[in-house]
Amino acid sequence: ICVRPKTATKLTSQQKSTIINSILANKNVVSVTPEIVDPDYLNIALNITVYYNPRETTRSAKEIQTIVYNTVIKYDDDELQRFDGVFRHSKLSRLIDTCERGISNNNMTVLIRRKVAPRYNVSAQYIIDIINPIYTTGLAQNNIYSTGIFIYGSDTIHYLDDDGAGYMRLYYIGPSAEKIIVDPQIGTVDYAAGKINIKNLNITGLADIDFEISIKPSSNDVVSAFTQIAQIATDHLTVTAIVDKTANGDLRAGRNYTFTSSRS
Repeated sequence: ICVRPKTATKLTSQQKSTIINSILANKNVVSVTPEIVDPDYLNIALNITVYYNPRETTRSAKEIQTIVYNTVIKYDDDELQRFDGVFRHSKLSRLIDTCERGISNNNMTVLIRRKVAPRYNVSAQYIIDIINPIYTTGLAQNNIYSTGIFIYGSDTIHYLDDDGAGYMRLYYIGPSAEKIIVDPQIGTVDYAAGKINIKNLNITGLADIDFEISIKPSSNDVVSAFTQIAQIATDHLTVTAIVDKTANGDLRAGRNYTFTSSRS
């Protein structure tokens, strides 16, 4: 049984015990012992650039950014935050384009961030299953990467990434900012299935608050299944508003257009 509380991300041990012993006790099949598991959150990081025509609005770039931000938060409340929630890129994009009349268009990149509970001072396996296919070109392009960790036998911050060919790598940053690969095959990646399997990783500490894996999905839509909940990561929501220089009718404006990447 998976339960998502209204005011927190997971139930406390006491709350789980109360549900099992007080609420479910009289409803159980005799040979079945219920277990309550925590939801598995797919945190969606968004980097949004909106282009606006200053002739069509009296609002500043900062005010437009706030309107867009609030539009995204409302979408998260209305469409996500539940077990059957689906992040639909095109739907949110339309909501952004129409939330302020001065907005011409928007560009939005999508990244899935998964928090992983580290098991300290033990050689452990970590299986990250995001259901959604993972983007890859067959080359090492940081399609999967982690926050910093400390490993057994070293005081240097290490990281994880993928090689684009189906393997996870363990590395650290050298003196010339180059990647020093410590283990080129510390795990595997099934890009089509959206599954990462990391083996024999001995974590002794974290360089950041959380141990997080960032993943570029192959689609801009993000689905959830079973115990998963898709939600907007508000701490990784970035909105930038810039003037659309092509909106004033000047044929030369395209030369000064500010391009933003559609890839995370």
